[in-house]
Amino acid sequence: MQSINKRQISFALMLSLLTMIVASVFLTSCNDDDDDKGTQIWTIGPGNVNRGDVLKICGQQLGSVASVVLPSLNGSGIEIPRSEFQKAEDGYIEVKLPNDKNFVSGNVIVKLDNGESITSKVAIKVGTLVLESFSPATVRPGQEITISGEYLTLVKSVVFANNQEVLQDAFKTQTNDQIVVSVPDAAQSGNIAVSDGESAAYSDDKLVVTLPSSPSFESKDYKPGVDKITITGKDMGLVRFVKFEGAEVASFDSQSETAITFTVPATTKVGGVTVIPGSGINVPAGEIELVKAVVNTATEEAILGGNFTITGTDLDLIGTITLGGAEQVFKVNDEGSEITFKVASLSKSGLSVFESNGVEIYKSEAKVNVCKITNIDGLNAGAATTISFEGDTSYIGSLKIGDYDVEITKAPNSANKISAVIPAQVKGETNFSILGVNGEWASEKKEIIEFEGPVITSMPDNCKFGSSILLMGYHLDKATSVTVGNTSATDFINKGTDKMYLTIPALPEEGSYPITISDGEKSSTTYGKITIADASVSIWKGEWENTGWSGNQDLAWGGYNWSKVKAGSKLYFYLTQTTLEDWGGWQLALRHGDNWGELPSSVYISISGDEKTAIVEYELNQATIDDLIANGGLVITGTKYVMTEVKILLP
Repeated sequence: MQSINKRQISFALMLSLLTMIVASVFLTSCNDDDDDKGTQIWTIGPGNVNRGDVLKICGQQLGSVASVVLPSLNGSGIEIPRSEFQKAEDGYIEVKLPNDKNFVSGNVIVKLDNGESITSKVAIKVGTLVLESFSPATVRPGQEITISGEYLTLVKSVVFANNQEVLQDAFKTQTNDQIVVSVPDAAQSGNIAVSDGESAAYSDDKLVVTLPSSPSFESKDYKPGVDKITITGKDMGLVRFVKFEGAEVASFDSQSETAITFTVPATTKVGGVTVIPGSGINVPAGEIELVKAVVNTATEEAILGGNFTITGTDLDLIGTITLGGAEQVFKVNDEGSEITFKVASLSKSGLSVFESNGVEIYKSEAKVNVCKITNIDGLNAGAATTISFEGDTSYIGSLKIGDYDVEITKAPNSANKISAVIPAQVKGETNFSILGVNGEWASEKKEIIEFEGPVITSMPDNCKFGSSILLMGYHLDKATSVTVGNTSATDFINKGTDKMYLTIPALPEEGSYPITISDGEKSSTTYGKITIADASVSIWKGEWENTGWSGNQDLAWGGYNWSKVKAGSKLYFYLTQTTLEDWGGWQLALRHGDNWGELPSSVYISISGDEKTAIVEYELNQATIDDLIANGGLVITGTKYVMTEVKILLP
């Protein structure tokens, strides 16, 4: 650091220099007029100035000075108008220099009212920061420190090691040669700097910031989350944190200059302990040993949602339990000897037990089942019957019996039983497989009694209206009725016990439909659905109401070309019953165009009054087609219906 003797020498030199400047700094006017008349500037001083000082100008007829322009960093100058002069007399002016980093060393310009200007021959010099010393040399965080130097009024901040900055607003005092500040809590030992925002001055010596020292604690096994620990040492009041492996403490039960006391964190691991002041420097305090939890027994097999128990000692140290990676929500008894919980829905086999610090202290192959399927109620009744077994629907994703996915529901009057219907298609030894919401399967083989009624086990994936399909199954020779969706199919032929040919009837619309087959007492439905496309062509569409044997002749007299129709073609009439109630049934009749005469085969189709809608199918033979061609086409008549569409299916 600079000595006091140097400063005294510097001050003496400055006084001598100032005397020389006062005697020799003359200013020249732009018009170089030196007679006694007009404005004259004799001196500007002092030559060395600080920001915030007063600049003095001497001369004659200074009342004509309009402004003073100071040199600036950006080159545009800092102009101070006459109204801001501190003193303005005919021969003397005082100007307050700005405390602005834009004000720099350079020549001064004096502007006159007449637009002329006068520039100083000698530049003024703006002072630079000097940091000479600080005291005391060793401090505690929060303690005040005094910084000595020159031009310190320019200082905007004081910077300590660890990049700890104290801004000007926080200075205790500030003069040209001295600043007093408090040492920041996070400051570290090292050099000090003072800054004016652009430049800085640094101390030669390093400031020593006091740290906690000689910390230690009793050597024993501590129980995390339970036991208290006391760390003793010197300057312990400076400690802001205590760091363990896996944990950090910032709040203490008590703290003095010689000791701090607090509870060992629950997540603490065996390892080093350090005390940390505000500066963040780690001060080692020793190694800590811990009490550990011990597991004696654990449930070996459980189901989703079922009970699980773990016994041992110091189990209150347990922080996490997983089954197959799924975390469990558990309770520990007051003695820390038992843990109980309900197995979480996403659990799988494999038990892991961790202390709160993340250390795994126990592992087993504990089995987690979806549910118990060993006892199935109603199984002896056979296929197509309802069964139930122990389980909770909230934990079960799906049930598969044989190759069939089966819908499951909660069994009536039972909180822990599942209900399902065995598909009629299965028989003999069959796998019961349950997929849990955890993605795992539980499976058992059971004997299924064969269904006694007709059963369809195989059918095509898709077909068209009016097409003939092959159905496979068993007891098909017993079938007396077949329904596609809700539409009865009257055209089916049994080919022994295991085969049947079915002609698909016209349906309300294209789509996927199940097929139900019955022997009059027992019925079964296909497990899947067949996708049926409409191959027919619409030849009439509208809304025609027939309340009493009127006739629709849109398909007669050239309305449709019957000559392109072949024998075996089928007509489909889409009908809805009217609201007339004079008699129970409703009827569709077909005639030819000429005098509404009868077709070769008289067509009168009666429909039950219970039916609200109907799709009436009529197959055309060659004699009927010839008759339609010869006699003017088709007339549609009957009573008590609204017709919306007529379609034809060509063979």
